[in-house]
Amino acid sequence: MRNLRLLFVTLLGYNPIISSFYRRNPHLKKLSYSDHKNALIDYCPVHLNSLSRCMKRLGHECDEIVYDLESLQKTWAKERNVAYGSANWQEDIMMEQILAYKPELILFQGSPPLSGWLVNHLKEIVPSLRKIIVHNGYPLNIKDIRGIDLMMCASPQIVDQFKKQGVKAELLYYYFDENVTKNLKGNDLLNNRFLKPIDLSFVGFSGYGGAGNAHHSRFKFLTELLHSTNISMWLSEGNTRDPNLNPDTKPLLQSFPDRTHDGVFGLDMYNILQNSLLTVNKHTDAKNGNVGNMRMFEATGVGSCLITDSGNNITDLFEPNHEIVTFNSNEDCMQKIDYLLNNKNYARKIGKNALKRVTKYHSLTQRCKEIDQFFNDLL
Repeated sequence: MRNLRLLFVTLLGYNPIISSFYRRNPHLKKLSYSDHKNALIDYCPVHLNSLSRCMKRLGHECDEIVYDLESLQKTWAKERNVAYGSANWQEDIMMEQILAYKPELILFQGSPPLSGWLVNHLKEIVPSLRKIIVHNGYPLNIKDIRGIDLMMCASPQIVDQFKKQGVKAELLYYYFDENVTKNLKGNDLLNNRFLKPIDLSFVGFSGYGGAGNAHHSRFKFLTELLHSTNISMWLSEGNTRDPNLNPDTKPLLQSFPDRTHDGVFGLDMYNILQNSLLTVNKHTDAKNGNVGNMRMFEATGVGSCLITDSGNNITDLFEPNHEIVTFNSNEDCMQKIDYLLNNKNYARKIGKNALKRVTKYHSLTQRCKEIDQFFNDLL
């Protein structure tokens, strides 16, 4: 297969975690576009990682756009004297970047941040563009999908969803960016550098507001964990309560201020996971019997013993009770936490086994090889 010119489009997502990160690192906004973006890639926030660098090692040309990060995007526009509208700066700047880069393939992480009409006409507007690909780990409600040539789905259920709609779809699970391990050592942006060992942790969205009712059972689960264990949590929480929750329900950050902390991402999150003997994971209510969220790979990639809810496809990813620990109910989870805390060497062994599995089967390098094959088949 000949070398391709690829463009990866992702988002950072504006929320209190991002705001806090930039308050701690105001110098980033003063950097050049290239230096700012590279610093973020080394920090590994959510979907922004070393994917483009990995695809380059496979022989392709590749670049990325973080379309919603205002300071970064407007720096790009300023450096190139590109005009944009005050209300539509995201789309204006992104389209100028696409036209300037002249990609043959565009890979959108999540739903394309463009109107359905624009997606369907993107190949006409960008003459170099041959295929549009989307990678997603959550069921999408894309009303107009005619312009999408391939859906790479991080769950079997999503593959089935799009195949039923007549879209070419392939299974591509999430992964662990192996560069995280070396980036954890002395990165200037790392905040929790001297974190002490943690017996039991949870890192992520609590389910209080901000995402409909898809995390309703997670909120109840985490509340029970806080009542029944000595868990420490780093939480993202929305401003509006899930309507399915009791009207008197408060955010966990308010209800348990002694053992909950503001949310983290990137290397700060990995640092917490790496220092956790055990870390808990629970998928959204939309998992529909399948598992495979990002936390499964983030936690196991740094050697933590992962305790996660089970699913039909669990053995496709890890071997339960050897590489991870699974639970089928809240009570089952509590019992297994208690056992592991009383058998810490066993928990450490599970974490080491998981790390071996991730290194061999679930690394960024391995996923890029799969992506490369998908592109080869598509063209």
